Amino acid sequence: MSTQLLIQTGKTDRPREPADHRQLPLLRHFALAGLVSILLAGLVLGILYQHFATEQLIRSEQRHNVQLTHLLAGVILPAYGDYLHSLADGSGDLIRSQERTAQLHRLILEQIRDTPIIKLKIFSPKGLTVYSTDLSQIGLDKSAYPGFLRATRGETVSQMSYRDRFYAHANEVELANRNLLSSYVPIYDAGGRLSAVFELYNDISELSGEIGLVRIQLTTATIVVMLLLYSALFLLVKRADRIIKAQSLLQTAHAGQIRHQADHDPLTGLPNRRYFRDLLGQSMTRAHENDHLIAVLFIDLDRFKPINDSLGHQAGDRLLKVIAERLTACCRDSDIVARLGGDEFTIILDRVDHVRHIERCAQRVIDTVSRPIHLDDKELSVGASVGISIYPFDDLDIDELIKHADTAMYHAKDSGRNRYAYYSEEMNAEAHLRLELERDLRTALREGQFEVHYQPRFDLALQRVTGVEALLRWQHPDKGMMPPSTFIPLAEETGLIIPLGQWVLQTACRDIAALNTLRADPLNVSINVSARQFEQDDFIDGLREFLHGAEMAATHIELELTESLLMRTDRDSSDNLSRLKAMGLRLSLDDFGTGYSSLNYIKRLPLDTLKIDRSFIRDAGSNARDAALVAAISGMARNLGMRLVAEGVETEEQMRLVNTHRCDEVQGYLISRPLPLDALKTFLAKENGASLTG
Repeated sequence: MSTQLLIQTGKTDRPREPADHRQLPLLRHFALAGLVSILLAGLVLGILYQHFATEQLIRSEQRHNVQLTHLLAGVILPAYGDYLHSLADGSGDLIRSQERTAQLHRLILEQIRDTPIIKLKIFSPKGLTVYSTDLSQIGLDKSAYPGFLRATRGETVSQMSYRDRFYAHANEVELANRNLLSSYVPIYDAGGRLSAVFELYNDISELSGEIGLVRIQLTTATIVVMLLLYSALFLLVKRADRIIKAQSLLQTAHAGQIRHQADHDPLTGLPNRRYFRDLLGQSMTRAHENDHLIAVLFIDLDRFKPINDSLGHQAGDRLLKVIAERLTACCRDSDIVARLGGDEFTIILDRVDHVRHIERCAQRVIDTVSRPIHLDDKELSVGASVGISIYPFDDLDIDELIKHADTAMYHAKDSGRNRYAYYSEEMNAEAHLRLELERDLRTALREGQFEVHYQPRFDLALQRVTGVEALLRWQHPDKGMMPPSTFIPLAEETGLIIPLGQWVLQTACRDIAALNTLRADPLNVSINVSARQFEQDDFIDGLREFLHGAEMAATHIELELTESLLMRTDRDSSDNLSRLKAMGLRLSLDDFGTGYSSLNYIKRLPLDTLKIDRSFIRDAGSNARDAALVAAISGMARNLGMRLVAEGVETEEQMRLVNTHRCDEVQGYLISRPLPLDALKTFLAKENGASLTG
């Protein structure tokens, strides 16, 4: 079918809007409106920035205040909780006269000295101020304050305010003209009852000042840039006005040629993507009016890229011309062939009477394209994958109809290439990938594609490796080493994490037990336990049965549990933790600090180890708040008699930091990456100066 015939069939004689120079005198009004719009846009952008930046600042500071409050509560309430509770009905003078109040005051000032807190208050559940860094405020009744009332309902409430004068007793200075953030944070006891409400004050003047400065800079820069762009655009419009007037007669003379060039692919002469959409819209309108079907065939050439890369773009262009001619020849005169770009073509099958006609046409396209093509002295062969969508069955929208045909084409490629496929709702790419990954997971478990790698844990006191963490790895036969983040969530969702977890436990204990036979000092092994595993009814019994026949003592096995898992445990689950401890196993809380856990609850759990999340270690060197949190966590761990492990230690600076805060063990790339068993043996041999080749 010739290009001329295609134009006639597609009704391409669309009217073009004549040049309307009557609008050009409006440039003056356009200039005024543009300037006003630029100024308004700059001001609005600055206001929006200040609003959202301030909201983000409040949220960020509130998160830090919540974390600091819980850490402070974990230090204060175990020692002074009963005393503060006994003051619930006391007067301010009586409370201030108590020696324990003075002791509490010294403890709190010491705890908050290196934190952003400039003032701290503690309220009883009834609203009495039982403690304040400003001792004169002890005994005040805050029961009617909105922030306190919301805190008693379980909310954390923060508010930013401006103070022209503020006496910060935490720093023993008077502050003037400051922006402050106050947060009411509720604290609950182990029974879920409100124990106290903490109110913290932070000085955020510097941060809010930076926001205001950035707002001014952003507003100014925006207005300047927009004025520059506007000036360039205005000059361009004026110049275009002169050019349009000068070329008006010439454009009219060459309108047909310009229209054809705008609507057609310069290489093949077929309609281009934009024009194809117009033609498809016209075909859909006719199909609706005459109550018949049309089909869209989306064609992608198979094996075209290797030819184009090896023989060059000139040969590739010649091949595309041949394909265009073949596609045009195998279609009816009423059908429309277009090139969307690259090696992608489309066909509109107009007035379809039966699905068999679509299938015959699709197969004819595949057979025609697949015939050998002779270029110079070379015989080339390509294929075609064809996707099919049908109007009005698959969609009533132009872009969606094209998209569905494109989706079906990829399904044809995935099914083996050089074939056609119809679109269906089930062709969801994400679902397809998910099903494929689930299938590969089951195959990997059945065929033993998984490996256990071990990351050493270095004891800072003994200055040697005393344990390892067992980490699951998947060596995919086609995709290589798969990161755990790509398959662990799906394994959790499908329940495959249960057999995977059992396999990791058995493999790790077997490997380390064999390794320990070659060592004077046996290694401990820590193994992650998922929520799905822990919640299995037979988890405890199965673990007891395994340990009964295992070659490794339970005292050298540590189970790592997540903070979110422990925080949602019920009474039975807490009893299960005690049963695990009774079996001789060690229990570790992994990624501590990433959740909003109750410290009073944690102290009741039979935990041996806290592992500080790597995010705190990573930023502690440059972030004073994270450094303060690491110090607070370290102090809490020592008070609770737990060992402290720092995860993600990658630099000497981080190593010095965890040494300063008296962590017991470190784990991270500075010591070693996770290693396969043989590499672990080599690593330990270098450390001990001995050979581990058993």
